[in-house]
Amino acid sequence: MKTLKDIRDAVIADLDLYDEDFAEVSDLNRWIREGVEIAESAIHRLYADYFLSIQNVTLSSNSIDYPDDIYANKIRAILTTGSDGSVYEIKKSKDIGGELMNEMLGTNSTNDTLVWFPMNDATNGRKIRFAPTESANGEVKIMYIRNAKRLVNDTDVCDIDEFDRFIIQHTKTQAYMKDGDPRTEASMSLETQYKKDMEASLKDMAADMDNEMMQDMSFYEEMV
Repeated sequence: MKTLKDIRDAVIADLDLYDEDFAEVSDLNRWIREGVEIAESAIHRLYADYFLSIQNVTLSSNSIDYPDDIYANKIRAILTTGSDGSVYEIKKSKDIGGELMNEMLGTNSTNDTLVWFPMNDATNGRKIRFAPTESANGEVKIMYIRNAKRLVNDTDVCDIDEFDRFIIQHTKTQAYMKDGDPRTEASMSLETQYKKDMEASLKDMAADMDNEMMQDMSFYEEMV
């Protein structure tokens, strides 16, 4: 997997920018980050589970923060372990208003089992809330869709390495454009082709996952 510096060095080597000063390091880094964002957008649109992640959280109250790197609050599931050792899913509440009303009135939850629901108030911001409060304890596993790694420092690793050639080509196109280089059009054409290749790969990944789920659902059935 390539770091930010690895990707930048690849662009510098390909374009022989060692003695050029029209493209600053800050420019190259910005264009690289743009490439990552474009690739990330395609991934989230075509095969979001590419970024499927798990975070373990120990409940000490009835609310917890969303994972720092979550994308658009996309939670796949929240799992916990019962007293008998079995794993089960904490369902998302279908009656958020009822849960909040019972909490404010100090009455029993509308559910016998632990549920969760999203909250985003002006005081506490975005939270994952659990009800009933007295059942909110123990460890939970949050399965969620995350953002791509933001490349800020030279040592930061690009976590979409299958598509780094698109990111490199995007950066080269931007460098050509800034310099008014006649190779800009050819570079844009190659960048477009790499983007199409990336999208085709993502569609194949999604199709493969669908086939796998159709073949064997037992793992998921045991967790619900």
